[in-house]
Amino acid sequence: MIIGCSGQKNKYSSKSEDLYCSARFLAAKAIAKHIGSERRILSAKHGLIRNSEIVEPYDLSILELSPDDHIAWAKENAQRILKLTKDVDHIVYIGDELYFAEIKKILEKKRNNIFLPLGNVDKKNSVSWLNSWLETQKNLDRVYSLIASYSNNSHLRLRDFSDLRKKNDCPESGVYIFFDKTAKRIFHPEQIRISRIGTHAVSEGSIASLWQRLMTHKGTQDGYGNHRGSIFRSHIGSSIISKNVIDLPSWGSTVMPNVSIREKEMQIEKSVSEYINNNFSVLCINVPGNPSKANDRAYVERNLIALFSSCLHFADPPQTTWLGYCSTNQVIRMSGLWNVNHTSEYVCDQFLEILEKYLAFSSSSTQIIAYNLAPTNWSHNMKMSQQQKTFF
Repeated sequence: MIIGCSGQKNKYSSKSEDLYCSARFLAAKAIAKHIGSERRILSAKHGLIRNSEIVEPYDLSILELSPDDHIAWAKENAQRILKLTKDVDHIVYIGDELYFAEIKKILEKKRNNIFLPLGNVDKKNSVSWLNSWLETQKNLDRVYSLIASYSNNSHLRLRDFSDLRKKNDCPESGVYIFFDKTAKRIFHPEQIRISRIGTHAVSEGSIASLWQRLMTHKGTQDGYGNHRGSIFRSHIGSSIISKNVIDLPSWGSTVMPNVSIREKEMQIEKSVSEYINNNFSVLCINVPGNPSKANDRAYVERNLIALFSSCLHFADPPQTTWLGYCSTNQVIRMSGLWNVNHTSEYVCDQFLEILEKYLAFSSSSTQIIAYNLAPTNWSHNMKMSQQQKTFF
């Protein structure tokens, strides 16, 4: 992670990460420390420097460099960054875009994994946005920790998708979480990333079961499937088609094509099933309750999507190998999820506590849980939050 310097500095020699003292710099440093990412400081005077390097106070802005000196400075530091990150999946810069614009032009000729989290954030909102990002990172880490803590027994455990074979492999009602082996966490590459969240029976009168929903996503026993019955399969297939530049405009259409086109679709259906069964594992959280658009399954699903989506914040994007980056759907590319709905909502305040209760319930054969743990009017409050979106 590269943090841009600031005009506000202490008046004594110190480590570079202690020299700069603007609120934006301090917020960025807090994020880097929490993530545990190796970090460098980008300075107008010293260029790219280690966070532990001792630096004297100085007064120089990139605006004071001549155009030629600015280009030379950018070229030198771009080469430093390329050398430093040759074995790293991504480059993240937090700071004034003016300092990084010329560097980014050079980097983009060799790398396509450059992230500027503050790129679409108004400067006056940058500090609050960074503080929100830090809080999001802490919440994400807590969810992964909770899942690891509770999913270690026969009642609640992570299963390879290909191992789902019978109904009692999952609860009758619940929320599913898909982990994609090809999508490691960008800041924690040792961890497989959550890439889709879903549920069932969130409308009055619905009789769909969790098992039925999972099997629709998984595909048929002969290795094919029906993307018209699974939006998840449709998204995966669209990305495969886009990645491999396949001409198949009928994919995703609600109109059933003729036999010859359907034969072409079946090859993609087979590729989708192979991708899902080879790369995905699933965790099923037991969330009982009657069918309703505001039941606790809907509450858990929507809050998990809101938390893991990068549409409102640079949450936890997947590494650049993720198939979803080939999607023609901008929301999928931006959110880092195989989800489209609820990706621009905010997380309810009590959500993590309620999620933990359902994880504990799911991991126990004796624990009893009351229905409807979600607060009253939670759905209305999430919708209001969506209308108040400010960052992207």
